[in-house]
Amino acid sequence: MKERKKLYKAGKLWVTATLVAFAGIVVTTTSASADDNPVVATPQTSQVNSSEPAPSTSTATPADEASATQNTLAQPASTTVSYAAANTTSWETTTSTLNGPTKLPSNQVQNPRNYTIGVYRNETLIYTYHPQLGDLFITNQAGQVVSQPTTAGTYRLQLSQQGLSNMRRVPDLQGYTLQSNVTTTIQLYQPYTPNTQDYQQNYGSLDGYSIRQASATEAAIHVAGWHASGASSLMQYGWLIVFDNTRGREIKRVAIDPVNRPDVQAAYRNVYGSLQSGFNQDIIIPLSAAGDDLTIIARYSSDFINGEGQRIDHWFNRINADHGNHAWIDSVQYVNGHFQVNGWHATNQALGKTHHTLIIWDATQGRELTRIPDVAAVARPDLAKAYPTILGADHAGFSVDVPLLPAMVTDNIQFISRYSSTADSNRDYVDYWFAPQQLLSDHRNQGYLDSVNVQNGKLHIAGWHATNQSIGRPYHTLIILNAQTGHELLRYTTKQYASRPDLTRAFPGIITAGQSGFNVDLQLVPGMGNQPLQIVSRWSATQDANSNYVDYWFAPVTLYRDTANRANLDRFAIQGNVIYASGWHATSQSLGRPYHYLLLFDRTTNREVQRVKVTAANSARPDVARAFPGTYNAGQSGFNAQFTVQPALNGHELVVLSRWTDDPAGNGNAVDYWFGQTVTPNVPVDKAKQLG
Repeated sequence: MKERKKLYKAGKLWVTATLVAFAGIVVTTTSASADDNPVVATPQTSQVNSSEPAPSTSTATPADEASATQNTLAQPASTTVSYAAANTTSWETTTSTLNGPTKLPSNQVQNPRNYTIGVYRNETLIYTYHPQLGDLFITNQAGQVVSQPTTAGTYRLQLSQQGLSNMRRVPDLQGYTLQSNVTTTIQLYQPYTPNTQDYQQNYGSLDGYSIRQASATEAAIHVAGWHASGASSLMQYGWLIVFDNTRGREIKRVAIDPVNRPDVQAAYRNVYGSLQSGFNQDIIIPLSAAGDDLTIIARYSSDFINGEGQRIDHWFNRINADHGNHAWIDSVQYVNGHFQVNGWHATNQALGKTHHTLIIWDATQGRELTRIPDVAAVARPDLAKAYPTILGADHAGFSVDVPLLPAMVTDNIQFISRYSSTADSNRDYVDYWFAPQQLLSDHRNQGYLDSVNVQNGKLHIAGWHATNQSIGRPYHTLIILNAQTGHELLRYTTKQYASRPDLTRAFPGIITAGQSGFNVDLQLVPGMGNQPLQIVSRWSATQDANSNYVDYWFAPVTLYRDTANRANLDRFAIQGNVIYASGWHATSQSLGRPYHYLLLFDRTTNREVQRVKVTAANSARPDVARAFPGTYNAGQSGFNAQFTVQPALNGHELVVLSRWTDDPAGNGNAVDYWFGQTVTPNVPVDKAKQLG
């Protein structure tokens, strides 16, 4: 006798065939591999010599398949079975879950339609198996198989050997290692046959609902409430159905995840299942239906899979969609140099319009001032309660920083909240126009000069100019005018302000008051000492301060009321060819004319002979300062100069004049004092040569 093993494929299963030869007669036996470990059968040949009779030919039949009867309970599956596709030497491991009701009457457990088995590879569902009769069995808490459970309690529902064998025959599961120990815990209770009164006990309440956007195409309607009915003792599967009244059809149904409601049980003690009558869950519906009028239906059904079969419904009151356009400005506050606008805008008309823009409109001038695009949504759970049927109401808030603009100080400002489907927000939009309002109530323009005087050769000006109209005008300029002629003498522009916290307390309605001070030292220029000055404080939007500005004109001020031009020539004499001149020249008109000169003038020929610059070392005259305390330069008005003359001036009448000027060379814008004394040189020619 010769025996050989041969591996061939029957359908999608690999089968081992044994060929035994007896004197030219071949007898074949076949069997399918059912080992615990996945092994690929390899053909092998062995030589066997035997005189025993040849075995009969047979095909292996799974024991669980042969034992399947109307009794659905079967024996446990104790092995992990693997089958490989052609030319495969490894199997992918899978896991399985037994899915279905966890609480049901004992007379319902035999129905395998209540359950499914999900097969997963790497946590991804690859197949859903629907058990047949005999694919499942039950064990009690002691681990004993119970064929017909009659006692309420906790049991384990498990996959049987028959069920495992049936699963391995599924073509889509070939090549996978199937989990054999598939089990779940169930609660069995005694069945109850409802009566007519049970069907009449059908109560419910929709306690609350809200809608929010769940994705680009879906919305989630959250419902909370309860449904208690005596009929649930027989129809134990709870369902929630969303009926779209606008479209006239059901759009979604989901199984209820029961919630304990002891309050309902207390109110309906005689109604079966009232304790677990609650629900509090999301139902995903198409986003396009979120604005429709909807009705929630609570159902108890005998059908676990689809919610049909024997059933009882409770229709809650219609949820009428809010088609209004609602919004509110909660506050407008000045914060760190800008306005912070807080509010909300909720409307179902914004569905599909994902771009939110806040437009700032000048209602006084009838024009747009600016707009803030891409406004971030702010969570507003209070709005979800107030407007439960407006999609996105829970995130309809906004908090926007708006820049300060000059028009906001005096004009009526209107905020516009806009939802648009386009990024530029100029097409396909829905607006809400808030009422116009004055953002700032204090429109005063006030200023004060704390001091104007001359300090250390500079014009010192200190004071403040407070007005909300400085908003959006960051440049501050001091302009010095001749009060009599209006001629501008000087201007000074800066963005450095003097802090004035005292003004913040004095003018709380002026938001820039704390930075409205100025304290500057300016160059002295001619005309400041002998004419009243008009000082103008200007806030402007441009650095040149010539456009878009607001002014405050202070009252004219006079730096020195004594504007006389006084002088005295204490000595004017000639010795040889040297003329000596000393004295003083005091006048407030010298303000802005810091250079002091003495000029020797030939009255005979009417021309200048010579000029000498007076130095500060020779200018101190405290006696003059005491005599004329109201004169700007009295204390430094002295001079003591010498002139050398030539014989060519002999016989000429010479005079001297004192000059204060703004020109370092002694010319320019000057104020002069001509002294009346004269000298007539008489320089010998030889002496002149001797003196050089």
